[in-house]
Amino acid sequence: MLEHIIMNDGDALQFTADERFRETLLVTFLAEEEHLWKAQADFDNARYALEVARRKYAAVRDMVTKELGESPYEFPQAREFLDQRGREFPTRGSFRFYGMTPGDAAIDVLSHAHHPLTFQELIGRLRAGGIETEESSLGRAINAALLRRGGIGKMADGRYSTTKYKAGATRNSRQMVYGNEATTTRDGSEPHHARRIRRNVVT
Repeated sequence: MLEHIIMNDGDALQFTADERFRETLLVTFLAEEEHLWKAQADFDNARYALEVARRKYAAVRDMVTKELGESPYEFPQAREFLDQRGREFPTRGSFRFYGMTPGDAAIDVLSHAHHPLTFQELIGRLRAGGIETEESSLGRAINAALLRRGGIGKMADGRYSTTKYKAGATRNSRQMVYGNEATTTRDGSEPHHARRIRRNVVT
């Protein structure tokens, strides 16, 4: 009888210890739930704030570009302006193409490139400026943009460029290669027949 009572008391003590341990575990888990919920809320608020900042940035960027007649990242006096103040653009242009279509961003890149670009070089510059579109879709977007924009296209060697870098182009005669044919104009504009034969296919 005494032995039975001792065993029952031991079981009761063990049960109490287990209950306290489980309670401690649940308290700890609840605290981590609350930390996670707060972290998620902070993340969401930061994400919304970032989106607002991006849109405000894009609006000001477009206004400045319109007034300067040039992207502030390419504006000739921008370097002097920054050097005088010992500053750099904080984002280093990582949001440069925010709000722009991939095609328009590609045209911007090619318009300011100092030499013809391979497809991968073009993609790299778009990525650096904030374009996150998948590469397969990006290729189609670039292709479509080049089809509607005269003076920018794919060269015979497969690189992308403005007319000024086409081999053999002269001051008064600009050439671009569309598929296997070249088109030439006196003013750099795109002939009507070129729009029919052009095949700027991104590979």
